[in-house]
Amino acid sequence: MKRFAFALTALVVIGCGSGKKFDGRSKAAGEKSTQAMTADMAQPEREAFGKDVMIIATGGTPGGLMKIGKEPDAMFTPLDGMTLEQIRAKAAELRSRQAK
Repeated sequence: MKRFAFALTALVVIGCGSGKKFDGRSKAAGEKSTQAMTADMAQPEREAFGKDVMIIATGGTPGGLMKIGKEPDAMFTPLDGMTLEQIRAKAAELRSRQAK
């Protein structure tokens, strides 16, 4: 029973998070989402979030930077619908792949 209660509590905490989802439908929407998601963050957290957003936007590849230059409105598409926690997790995954 204690395990069940712990698991349920963990799911609730993880599920709640900030509740905000990133709008990556356009460059303007992505910039607005970035501002909304970082409004309550300290400067170091904002910088880390910005790096997380960029690594996802580029797919962690130099070719991704060239794609952004050609299609700036598609820059935030990979982040569309993601929560803060999902963005952090995806960025960590991409960094892990780069390190290999």
